[in-house]
Amino acid sequence: MARYKYDARTGNMLVLNEKTGRWNKQRKRADRFAISSVTVFSDIKEFVSHAGNAGKPELITSRSQLRAHERSNGMRQCGDIKPGDIIARQSKRRERDMQEASRLTRETNLKPGGKHFQWQ
Repeated sequence: MARYKYDARTGNMLVLNEKTGRWNKQRKRADRFAISSVTVFSDIKEFVSHAGNAGKPELITSRSQLRAHERSNGMRQCGDIKPGDIIARQSKRRERDMQEASRLTRETNLKPGGKHFQWQ
């Protein structure tokens, strides 16, 4: 457990390095959540979306309506997808399917024969 002391002469907090026995100036961590100013985003301009399962155009007037529209139609904006995200998901799914197929083959004693699997 770290030990601390305040140096009134320099106005710094010191931390004890237990290996060397010396008091060192404590490094300050950058405050990642410091807000220097407030950012306000205006609402989106309304538009008509022709994408969707219903087949008819839908008027989108707000961000919340856009999110609901995307969820209901299984869509994502391309800015929301990280590079390699889709390929990684497909690779994981393919690997999972191969493991499941191998497990079922072992458990059921199926062997490939010709075009179809046959019971042994």
